[in-house]
Amino acid sequence: MPDERQQGQPAGTLTLRDVVQITYSQSMRIIIAALLFVGVAILGIVFALLLDQSGTESPWWTYGFLLCWGLVMLAVPYVSATNQFRKQRYLREPIQFSFSETAIRLEGPNFSSQITWQVVQRVRETKSAFLIFQSARAAWILPKRFFANNDDIEKWRQFAIAHLEKPNQFRPAGWLSKRF
Repeated sequence: MPDERQQGQPAGTLTLRDVVQITYSQSMRIIIAALLFVGVAILGIVFALLLDQSGTESPWWTYGFLLCWGLVMLAVPYVSATNQFRKQRYLREPIQFSFSETAIRLEGPNFSSQITWQVVQRVRETKSAFLIFQSARAAWILPKRFFANNDDIEKWRQFAIAHLEKPNQFRPAGWLSKRF
């Protein structure tokens, strides 16, 4: 594998931050539910303090449970990403992407993989990366920092859209994805 980035062939090394960001972006439903639990718990605690219903059964255990459950739900994607990054050696090695008219190739010192564009179910863009999905839950992470400049990112974006079976298989960064 070449040490230097060749034109049109993004390369680099994934970081724990890359894997954590992608895991959280993929877990958005869990994050929203966790934030709702935490929000309801905080509101419940505030109202319980304001109302101070001394003679009634205390709702603290309910709000405490909701708060703890929400915090655990917020922590699960981070723990999962950290374990995945620690256990899967290839995630910590230099990688290089190659794109042709028919296929996408991903290479590292100890692995190589190739898929045709027909196998790609969708490409999703986030603030810092592109996710190239081969199934509903399995995706290659292509960080935008692997590209030489913003022009290369835009060229690749257009190249990907042109090579997907349907243009709607490319999902640009939405409002939330642009921020995380």
